[in-house]
Amino acid sequence: MNVSSETSLKSCLSCHVGHLRDERSTYTQWHEGQLIVVPNMPAQVCDYCGETHFHPIVLERLHQLLWASADQQTKDDIIKKPHSIHPPHGKATTLSSDP
Repeated sequence: MNVSSETSLKSCLSCHVGHLRDERSTYTQWHEGQLIVVPNMPAQVCDYCGETHFHPIVLERLHQLLWASADQQTKDDIIKKPHSIHPPHGKATTLSSDP
């Protein structure tokens, strides 16, 4: 029995027509009047409607880096210093304010 790779793809949670494919995308979010932009984040993008879904573990790690108060760093200090985000497949994405 031949199983197509298309059948193993996850269906889009928004349109229910397309399939989600692993890609890299820019994550943006407003927080306390500041726009947070993180380029090259691991994501799944629908090949039909273009909806982007970021992995919950990656988002949780990003939020820990940006808004953690455990080390008493200001948000500006956190954003200026590069940090690694480790997606589920083990590759690291570096967070940096540099282009």
